[in-house]
Amino acid sequence: MVLVSHRYKFIYIKNKKVAGTSVEAFFEKYCVGEKKEKSYVIQHSSKPKCTMSGIIGNREFTPNKSLIYYNHMTAVELKRALGETIFGDYYKFCVVRNPYDVLVSGYYYSKTTDSFAEFIEKRVERSNYERYSIDDAPICDFYIRYENLLEDVEAVCKKLGVEFDLSQMPNFKGDYRHNKDYRSMYDEYTRKKVEESCKKER
Repeated sequence: MVLVSHRYKFIYIKNKKVAGTSVEAFFEKYCVGEKKEKSYVIQHSSKPKCTMSGIIGNREFTPNKSLIYYNHMTAVELKRALGETIFGDYYKFCVVRNPYDVLVSGYYYSKTTDSFAEFIEKRVERSNYERYSIDDAPICDFYIRYENLLEDVEAVCKKLGVEFDLSQMPNFKGDYRHNKDYRSMYDEYTRKKVEESCKKER
């Protein structure tokens, strides 16, 4: 999904396996009209909306490219869809996470029968970098760190001038997350594979 608020002038770029669905659900209400914002109900599934107040993209896991705004759009695609003026003027943010931890989370979420090493070997896309960069340069104004999620979401709220209500922060897909130390999953080979492909990650 992607969020664009014309009222608050922000763009949220959604990365993979970074609590992205929870964060986008939190900020969704700022992409609808003022009256609807006050009574907005946060939910896991949300229909695409495109109004004068903002844009809530499709949240289906499989990108539906028949829609203009769909899940996990890249910065390049967003700039093309929104135009240079809006894309350049609006406050852009996303969530980032230690890539080694991202891949362990992705492994458990996939429910694959492969070993972790096999999963890493087959995984074509290991990095979120291409999602929030253009011409090999990161473009966001702020990066919410997964490891510092609530404090950084609060910082974004302060910047945008919107309320930060901790009770409104959902925890979608939390059941899929692993509890073990991600470092214990790696050997020298898998560590180097991820280091190679994620060296540009913030």
